[in-house]
Amino acid sequence: MFFYLSTFPCRNRLFFIGNNPANFNFILLALVKNEVILNRILNIKIIFIYFIDKLLIIHKQMKALIPNTDITVDDIHRLVAPLREKGKRLVTTNGCFDLLHYGHIKYLYDAAMLGDILVVGVNADSSVKKLKGEKRPVQNQRDRLFIISSLKVVDYAFIFYEDNPCFFLEILRPDVHVKGGDYRVEDLPETEVVEKYGGRVRIVPFTQGYSTSLLIDRVLYGRGIEGGEKN
Repeated sequence: MFFYLSTFPCRNRLFFIGNNPANFNFILLALVKNEVILNRILNIKIIFIYFIDKLLIIHKQMKALIPNTDITVDDIHRLVAPLREKGKRLVTTNGCFDLLHYGHIKYLYDAAMLGDILVVGVNADSSVKKLKGEKRPVQNQRDRLFIISSLKVVDYAFIFYEDNPCFFLEILRPDVHVKGGDYRVEDLPETEVVEKYGGRVRIVPFTQGYSTSLLIDRVLYGRGIEGGEKN
């Protein structure tokens, strides 16, 4: 910001604030005879500009914290590459995460403990319908992605449209891929993909008594207080 001060007869002052002398974006005409008052005006303007700059910086920082719901698996691959070069371990998992509950959060924390960077693939609406039925999902894919991306435990999240995670695993090639439930590693289609490049697949059991289906039944029918291990 450019400051320009000129002296006129009778000690009148003309004070300009702008980007340069030829193109001022703000003009303050101060006809004062007291140097102290003029200096105070100058100081107030400088302080005002300083705080405006600070507010702009804070605004940019806050925008950076808002989850990016347009991010792709290729974007994430580029973002994590420098971190992996420094030795950080990448962990991936995937799921529908329709109505977020305690079981989901516990599962994600368990997955995050297996490495340094947690990336979550969120099933697209079309694949949720195939897995859970025509009445699901309750929340659309963009909303589910926004919620998962907002969690402190999750570093990055994205939407994937395939029936299984094999496609994005070929791109990200995580050190560990986590699957929730009571599966056997050898029965999963992603196991061959991950083990082929030297990665590992880990099974993390779901927390008993928590599931989206159970939560829906509890809200609609007042039942389902016990049991339930589906995601």
